[in-house]
Amino acid sequence: MLEDIDWEIIRCLIADARMPYAKIAERLGTSVTTVANRAKNLIEQKFIDPTVILNYKKLGYYPCDIGLTLKLGVTPKRVREVVNLLLSYPKIETIWIAGGAHGMVVRLVERSYEHVVKYIDEVLRPIDIFQQMDPQVIFEEPLRFQKIPFSSNIEDVHLIRLDELESDKNR
Repeated sequence: MLEDIDWEIIRCLIADARMPYAKIAERLGTSVTTVANRAKNLIEQKFIDPTVILNYKKLGYYPCDIGLTLKLGVTPKRVREVVNLLLSYPKIETIWIAGGAHGMVVRLVERSYEHVVKYIDEVLRPIDIFQQMDPQVIFEEPLRFQKIPFSSNIEDVHLIRLDELESDKNR
């Protein structure tokens, strides 16, 4: 399980993914080697994924999450085939297999809502497994980890400690 120091390293990296390990070590009162080894382990064990998050709005694009209701009786094999097909489309950024009303959610990145509608009509509607499509255009950057978007201030990061949620069950 993760220790307090791991959570603090994660918090620092959420605030600024390029923060030097020396600065993290100084902040946490430990050695650079300790931070480097723990960060390497967090990545290798897939606790964190060092990725880049694009500011689509700044690039003139808007992400649109589309909830896709699957038709009854669609096999898992057919869903996997459609996921592989959608992954080949350059405007599809992310695909989630979900529960609830939508069996799948895709994030489409387009220049306008009109382009989203056109993409849905020309690309998604012809796919035979979808019963309904509910697009939601994202107008603001997401609040990730309860952090102010594009802020590198560590104090702006409110990291939800999953290990602490377990102990809060009874509260």
